[in-house]
Amino acid sequence: MESKSYRYSLGNFVASLLCFSIMLYMALKPFLAEHSAFWIYLKKAMILITIYLIGNLIVRYAIPLIRRKYAIEFRDDGLFYHVKNKRVSWSDIQTIKPSTWGTKLKLILNNRKKLTIDLNVIKCDDAELYRNIMAFFEKSKAQPESL
Repeated sequence: MESKSYRYSLGNFVASLLCFSIMLYMALKPFLAEHSAFWIYLKKAMILITIYLIGNLIVRYAIPLIRRKYAIEFRDDGLFYHVKNKRVSWSDIQTIKPSTWGTKLKLILNNRKKLTIDLNVIKCDDAELYRNIMAFFEKSKAQPESL
């Protein structure tokens, strides 16, 4: 089976950047008015947190998006989730379940750990991605383990 790859979603990046920019604007706007020292420190903390979130968004999503990197890849030997820099062999996956809201996939691994794949950051049709991941997973389970 040939490998399948999906890129980062530009729409999700723009929406997240817009959301954080609005948060930063809301934190900066009241600075012009007189406030107590507590409110000034609270606003400074909000600004620092928002700047951190925007920086994290740029490093984790914008740079790979600009470089046209893949967010997730399915290969015969395993799944590569580049968003969280995780590599999982198909034999290590016990079950794959969609989340309640359908925006995430939960992979339950044999060592009882979980890997959650956020479908919002991946540029694709969610149903197509689910069909492809299940096809690779079922194919790996159908193949006998080599010694």
